[in-house]
Amino acid sequence: MLASGEERKGGAFLRCTLPDRDLINVCQVYAAKHDIVYNTTKTECMVLSQARTQTTKLLVVGNNLQRKFSYCSRDVKIEIFRSHCYSIYCNSLWSRFKVATMNRLKVCRNDIFMRLLGLPRWCSSSLAFARNGVNNLDVIRRHSVFSLRSRVELSANSIITSVRQSSAYVCGPIQQRWLDLLFVQNVG
Repeated sequence: MLASGEERKGGAFLRCTLPDRDLINVCQVYAAKHDIVYNTTKTECMVLSQARTQTTKLLVVGNNLQRKFSYCSRDVKIEIFRSHCYSIYCNSLWSRFKVATMNRLKVCRNDIFMRLLGLPRWCSSSLAFARNGVNNLDVIRRHSVFSLRSRVELSANSIITSVRQSSAYVCGPIQQRWLDLLFVQNVG
């Protein structure tokens, strides 16, 4: 689950660098216990890099929503926005992305909400989200991370337990990103 930042030509996958290959060793032990043929030399650990592709998908969804539901009431537009723009695929697994990419995603989501409600561009998007009871992207990401982390921590599954106890999980960038999102760090 660790990513080195080295992208494949397709742009969708990042190669993992695991110096101690903890996750692959967990898979090897599992395969041996369950009599499964597993070749560790050919195994590549990959993680999806979805932060950039989600912006494009969100723009397509937003344009469709604005075009199809422009004459609906405000309450209907808010419910439609919640149902179509709340779930951002695998965002709790994003660990390596540029701040500019995340800012683009936030601006994209804010613009869709503002355009859908017919609000001017100079209007505060955070105020619009608060007044309409809609969560912004940071809140959605925190909910998603908390949900996934809770399920991983409470799981009794032997594979998940092995991964959870590995140094790749404990010291990895995903765990660090989760902690940064969930807990405020007082500096000074």
